[in-house]
Amino acid sequence: ESQETMEHFRSLGRSAFVIGYTGAVGKALVQELNKAKVFKKVVLIGRRNVSLDVGPEFEQKVMDFEKLDEHKDVFKDLDTGFCCLGTYRARDGLGEAEDGLSKMNLERVSIFKPAFLVCKRNERRIAEAIVKVVLTPMIYFFPTVMSVPVETVARAMVNNAVNLSNPSPVEIYENKQIHKLAH
Repeated sequence: ESQETMEHFRSLGRSAFVIGYTGAVGKALVQELNKAKVFKKVVLIGRRNVSLDVGPEFEQKVMDFEKLDEHKDVFKDLDTGFCCLGTYRARDGLGEAEDGLSKMNLERVSIFKPAFLVCKRNERRIAEAIVKVVLTPMIYFFPTVMSVPVETVARAMVNNAVNLSNPSPVEIYENKQIHKLAH
């Protein structure tokens, strides 16, 4: 987004939360939010505290996702939410999640559906490594079709959050649109 848009959004004094900030996309999102400095406060919600190199506007809250009702106060006065739970968690019932979100009476819901995520992972996943070797030529020649770097997804999420002009109540971004939104 333009510097002007970022400055305008920053002046609104908004605050946000991030669920799933220890995964690949979540880590990239935290870094992007730390760099952009568009929120006065960012609450990172997870099952445990982790070591992070971020600004003072970030705070971590530990909670049990099975008992979200008991932690409603954590979300008080937070007007923007990012959920970065991976597809391996959300794969079953993704359509149900979309339906549920669209019925929650939220002002705006943006759903990002990236293709194969390109990232540096600490753990080795055999199937992913094989897929990456097979996909590497496709990724090289058709970068927006079958893959997306996690940093691009994070940038697209932040750019989308700060863009307040005529937002749709429910938006779904497929891989190609994510690439476009990140620039």
